[in-house]
Amino acid sequence: MLLILDGPDACGKSTLCRNFTKFALRYGYKVHTIHHTYVKPESKLFQVYMESLTTAEKWIAQGDIVLFDRFWPSELCYSQIYRNGTKLKGKFRVLDRWVQKLGGVYGWVNASSPDQAVKYHKEMHKTGRELYEPDERIKQVAEWFSKLNYESYAELYDEYDYIKYVGTDRQFYIVPREFGAAEIVDLLLTKLLDGRGSWERMCHFHNAVGNFIDPITLLVGDRYGEKHSYSRPFVNLKGSAGWLVDQFENHNFIEDDYCWTNANEANFEDVLRYAEKKVNKIVALGTEAAKKLNRIYTGDLEVAELPHPSYLKRFENGDFTSYLKALNL
Repeated sequence: MLLILDGPDACGKSTLCRNFTKFALRYGYKVHTIHHTYVKPESKLFQVYMESLTTAEKWIAQGDIVLFDRFWPSELCYSQIYRNGTKLKGKFRVLDRWVQKLGGVYGWVNASSPDQAVKYHKEMHKTGRELYEPDERIKQVAEWFSKLNYESYAELYDEYDYIKYVGTDRQFYIVPREFGAAEIVDLLLTKLLDGRGSWERMCHFHNAVGNFIDPITLLVGDRYGEKHSYSRPFVNLKGSAGWLVDQFENHNFIEDDYCWTNANEANFEDVLRYAEKKVNKIVALGTEAAKKLNRIYTGDLEVAELPHPSYLKRFENGDFTSYLKALNL
């Protein structure tokens, strides 16, 4: 189980993390907390996030709960106010593919209003628990986080609607200073236990990312373009996988109904057997993936073959029309 708590400074994230850990222990769960403080250079953030997910997957495979204190939403919201935007936009969807696999839930921790967030920050600054002086930017950050849960997030970008891409059933709003700790923890644990059978199974397979709880389509690639400690299908950003991420981002592709695997990597048959019971369609991206599916798949699902992304990139001038049509977009 992966719980991501994110929101403005001084609104109760750290206190909620402590309360969650304390109450979860009473329920018999071991909790690991990873803090993503907002101090690392932007160029290092993606690697740090991927390494954290690698570690989280190992703990979840042991039956533990992993809690992230801040994650990519902080980079998204704070960068808009303090750095004129982020360079990691397309990478957010890659991170979320892995979060979905682990049954991840997002909790937006905020004050009841942006003005209240500024008030809390002033109080904590006086006691030395917040280092920098509150100003108008604190209110602006709180406004950004408020929009994450109110389906008005599309206003933040004309071309991006992240409320859909994260999925409304995997996120919720928390005002920890106005509710009891036990009440909030019960809500969090209930959310995390949804789809338990899926993430308990899939966290043991590196060759899988995406939604394995209630997917519609399984996308099957060939193999990793490069291998390192956090190699996962369609997660590495170099080569064809990176180009595909850019295309999905440019076409506002919503990924909540998709799961992903590679045909020529370990555990493919295990992932396929699990996914075929849940999806309505299998799509092979390239000839090699299609050949492997033809050899081993004997089920009744529709299997569509699309050109390998590298072919589109090199010979079709990046025309993405066939992918959009096949994926019913």
